[in-house]
Amino acid sequence: MYYGFPDNPFNTIWLSATMLNGLSEDKFKAIQNRKVTLYPDLSKDKIAYNEWNKKAELLRKLYPNIQISVSDYLEKVATTEQRNKGYDLADFLINHNWQLFRNHN
Repeated sequence: MYYGFPDNPFNTIWLSATMLNGLSEDKFKAIQNRKVTLYPDLSKDKIAYNEWNKKAELLRKLYPNIQISVSDYLEKVATTEQRNKGYDLADFLINHNWQLFRNHN
């Protein structure tokens, strides 16, 4: 999934990795010189969050001109049910008032 206008490095782009292992090195070749915030899907025992943190460390070394951070917002606000269902950022945006997400990292 892709949404946004990549013509300007200040424009927001929404990219979906589509699955836990979908966060590939190739996807980062096209987004040089940008700030990237990763929002891993929820999972039991923070498996997805931990995996994406490891992947982010590798990607920072491969692409030092990309500022990569991993958000723990979903981990902080998720219920057990949401975690068990593997909610992702899109699920939260669909099921919650979007204004609640403003000014959060």
